[in-house]
Amino acid sequence: MVEIKTHNPKLRLAVNVALGILFAAFFIFTVVLVALDSRAIGQMRYQLTILHDDVTKKQEALFAADRKFQQARSRMTPRETVEASLKLQDQREKLAGSQEQLTQIEDECDDAVRRRQYHIWWLIFTFIGCPVVFWINYALNY
Repeated sequence: MVEIKTHNPKLRLAVNVALGILFAAFFIFTVVLVALDSRAIGQMRYQLTILHDDVTKKQEALFAADRKFQQARSRMTPRETVEASLKLQDQREKLAGSQEQLTQIEDECDDAVRRRQYHIWWLIFTFIGCPVVFWINYALNY
C-alpha cells in the first residue's frame, strides 16, 4: 500500500472506496459462483437419482431375462437360443452404457462439489480478508 497520510484526503477516500468496491465485487462474484455450483449439483443429483433407478430396473430385467433363459434353454432350438443370447447381450450393453453414464455423472457431481467447496473457501477468505486489508490500510494511512 502507498502511504498517503493526511496530505491528500481525497486520494485516501478514493483508495478506501476502490478497496470497498473491489471486495464487494469479489464477494458477490464468489456468492454467485457458489449459487451456480449448488444449482448444478442439485440438477446432477436429480439426474443421478433417475439414472440409478434406471440402472436398477435394467439390472432386475436382465437378471429376470437371464434366469428365464437359463430355465428355458434346454427346451429351445439352436435358433431360439442364439436369438435369446443376442437379446441378453443387447440388454447387457444397454446396462453397461447406463452404468457408464451414471459413473460419469457421479464424477462430474464430485468435481462440482469440490469446485463449490473451493469457491466457499474463496468466500471465507474474502469475508475475512476485507477487514484485514482495511485494517492494514488504516494502520498505514491514519
